[in-house]
Amino acid sequence: MRVFDSNTTVIAHSIGCAFIVKYLLEKGMILGNLILVAPFNNYLVGNKNYDYVNQSFFEENLEGIQYMVGEITCIYSDNDPYVEMDASKNFAKEIESKEVIIPDGGHFNSEVGYEEFEELLEYI
Repeated sequence: MRVFDSNTTVIAHSIGCAFIVKYLLEKGMILGNLILVAPFNNYLVGNKNYDYVNQSFFEENLEGIQYMVGEITCIYSDNDPYVEMDASKNFAKEIESKEVIIPDGGHFNSEVGYEEFEELLEYI
């Protein structure tokens, strides 16, 4: 049984972005739309607890994901305190996605006032 198909939209945040891309590649699953918020892959933050967990989601070969998903959009901020902008930008380029930079978005969490994320509606 396939849980995703060409009509499915998946939205992931932070390390969830690396997880879902790795999952799709491993399972050979097709999606209609993939929205990645504050994405990164193969990026260590210098905190051994976070890095230990994050490394388990890293994928060395991201080739092919762009053929499995109808549209990929990476949304990131210019002032994320957890993920450097270059890490998100490099990830977006590697998977050949559309890039959206939201000024002063931080990590898109309640810490910076993101109780709602209405901008997402534009990409669904």
